[in-house]
Amino acid sequence: DTATDEVSAVLKVGAGPRHTFFSPDGTSAYVTLEFENAVAEIDPATRTVRRRLAVGHMPHFPMVVGNKLFVTDFGGASVSVIDRGSGATLAHLPVGIGPLGAGATRDGARVLVACHNSNEVAILDAAALKVEARVSTDAGPVQVSVAPDQAFAYVANDGAGTVQKIDLAKRAVVSTIPIGAGAGSHGIAFAPMAGSMFVTNTGRASVSVIDITRD
Repeated sequence: DTATDEVSAVLKVGAGPRHTFFSPDGTSAYVTLEFENAVAEIDPATRTVRRRLAVGHMPHFPMVVGNKLFVTDFGGASVSVIDRGSGATLAHLPVGIGPLGAGATRDGARVLVACHNSNEVAILDAAALKVEARVSTDAGPVQVSVAPDQAFAYVANDGAGTVQKIDLAKRAVVSTIPIGAGAGSHGIAFAPMAGSMFVTNTGRASVSVIDITRD
């Protein structure tokens, strides 16, 4: 409860919960269960597990794009695509080794996946369910997020301690921002009004603030 800063409920979802993603309409929350190769779909109103959806090996990050649920399968080098209505599996897309974090364009046309062990970002066509491009990155990409202007994406590379800017039209890295060796650069968040991007550095117990109006 964010008003009281107290735990108001504990939901039993399954083994190895990793990430949670709320659908834009607020009717569902999806939790990846790494040790059960499944995703728990939760009803936020009743605080119950509505159903479990089978996905690939070691699911990591779920993301709702339109009427589809995209799930990165770290152990399966793939992305599972689920129809949110029926719960049916639409595809298992090979994307690269060790897919972790993902992002999407605002229009839902493209999904980007950081493939940690193959050092690349895969760009997916969300309608056609196919890989359109693969963008080589520095070592250990862990999270990729589309910038507020929708023209660029940024990927945090925990292996290299860098953040890289990807031109979505050119499908190429156009800038590399060094954070530092051993920084473990990981999560990305934007503050559009301030023109800033925040990057968590797990290896340095710090957060880097980057001016995205210049970089």
